[in-house]
Amino acid sequence: MCRNVKRLIMGFALMCITAWISVSQVQASRWDGYDTTVISTGEVLEESSNISAEEGLVRAGKDYISITEEEAYEAILALASDYPEGMTWTNDTPPTYWSNIYINNVHQGGRGCHGFALVISDKVFDHNPTRQYEDYTQLRVGDVLRINNNSHTVVVLEDHLDEGYIVVTEGNYNSSIHWGRRISRNSLDTGFVYGLSRYVDDNRERVWEFVKRMYEVALERTADKKELKYWTDQLVYHESDGADVAKGFIMGDELAGKNLDNERYVDMLYRTFFNREAGNEEIRYWAEKLETGHSRYYIFCGFANSGEFDRLCAEYGILRGYLEQPEEVVVTQGINDFVKRNYELVLERSSYAEEEIRYWGDKIARGEMTPETVAMQFFFSDEYIGKHKSDAEYIYTLYRTFLDREPEEAGMRYYKQAIVDGASREELLVRFSRSPEFQNIMKGFGL
Repeated sequence: MCRNVKRLIMGFALMCITAWISVSQVQASRWDGYDTTVISTGEVLEESSNISAEEGLVRAGKDYISITEEEAYEAILALASDYPEGMTWTNDTPPTYWSNIYINNVHQGGRGCHGFALVISDKVFDHNPTRQYEDYTQLRVGDVLRINNNSHTVVVLEDHLDEGYIVVTEGNYNSSIHWGRRISRNSLDTGFVYGLSRYVDDNRERVWEFVKRMYEVALERTADKKELKYWTDQLVYHESDGADVAKGFIMGDELAGKNLDNERYVDMLYRTFFNREAGNEEIRYWAEKLETGHSRYYIFCGFANSGEFDRLCAEYGILRGYLEQPEEVVVTQGINDFVKRNYELVLERSSYAEEEIRYWGDKIARGEMTPETVAMQFFFSDEYIGKHKSDAEYIYTLYRTFLDREPEEAGMRYYKQAIVDGASREELLVRFSRSPEFQNIMKGFGL
């Protein structure tokens, strides 16, 4: 998301969340710079420590918090209910606060405005290491700024420097907490001392955009923030790579539920992994592969392991990774149709997942199961038994499932009499599966 769009979103959120703020605060937000008659000072406290920033992280039992400016902004605003507008906050109340910040082995603490800023920073960034800078143009949302010629500290809420100001939250503002005041660039030019930033350079902003793109291109929808955070965390904390995340999208239930035909599926792969539309010849080539028995997962692995996807991942600062492409198994259309008939005719289901069809089709194609043993899984399942089908209905379903045709009258009489003579339903299924007619059908399966 471009910087200006992010600012619009942030500004709208601030307007909504802080609608309860008093009239005096709204008036103050129009101020340009400081009114030093009402802003109290805050004390910066330091003490020597043998604990470095890195050791502080180890002591906390965690690595770091990966966070975007948009996430930091929302995290700060969420604290407004705990630290409301007008809440008393002075150099004496509450007491001195020692933060999680260590700079050059010096532990950072503070009272008044500085203590408040450190509290907010710790709640958002936890034990992240801290970088100090002296050029205010480097500031980011959530940074702690020491300003007003080293007498006041604020936390950045919004960065509008290109428009001449920033928006802050602060403690010990007229002895209380204040949200949403503007500070002009001119004031920063004359009064800025230093800034403290606790972002970790892990490309989170770019990774966030990669995840957004996966939702928009592969699933054709906008992700909510919880979804974006989950997959972004997976990538920045190196719990998953690009191929792993792509697998979660392409092989997930949501995409399967769209029931894309082969042409649309191939086009989606091109747009997702190659960042372009597929040509007609390309679509036909891969669609034919799918129609002749290649699995969607097999085709997907080829796209996920491609050089094009490697370059796309590099643009967003993530590792592509690699997926083990399964041994090529061709599941013919005849095998798929046979499995589908078991779902549609035996279990009488109108819908089923492609993965279910593929599971049984793979078993048959690999020779791990025969069509006969697969059919038994359906005909003798609790789901089918629970339907309490009559003998005539059972025989009719055998015809439709194995022979893919309506039964002839003589055939129905023959199998009904076989049951009367003591044949079990399992024996009838075996007769159908081993009949010359079905054996010929299996030759068409390539078996």
